[in-house]
Amino acid sequence: WMIEIDFMGGCHRHSGGRESWRHRVLYQLFHENLMPVWRSLQKVCYIPRILLWENTAVYLDWLYHHEIKRRVDFHTWQQCLVDYDYIRKELDGSCFGEAQNPFQRLFEHPSERRKTCCFAYSIKEDYCKNCPHR
Repeated sequence: WMIEIDFMGGCHRHSGGRESWRHRVLYQLFHENLMPVWRSLQKVCYIPRILLWENTAVYLDWLYHHEIKRRVDFHTWQQCLVDYDYIRKELDGSCFGEAQNPFQRLFEHPSERRKTCCFAYSIKEDYCKNCPHR
């Protein structure tokens, strides 16, 4: 399964410019779509939201550096990198329904290791390759 993303679609038609368009799209993605699901999972399954945001960050990192890079031209890739930095470093916490951007903590000191355990070992009886318990 691979999500379909129109990286530049709509941004030229948006009256507030590209930055306004980007903020609106990211707000819809994180606040209106993911945050309600993450809050429900936290409440029903007792999964910490920070773990869900970290899983989201891991997926976004893979998506940007493996899938998006090979699907777009150089100019679009450069803009995607600017957008990725914006998501990780500048996007306000309110867009996530959180006090602060959860990705800022996760990407503060980039490393190969996760900051929180994903509990994959409880399913497959082995730690994931980035497990902080290794």
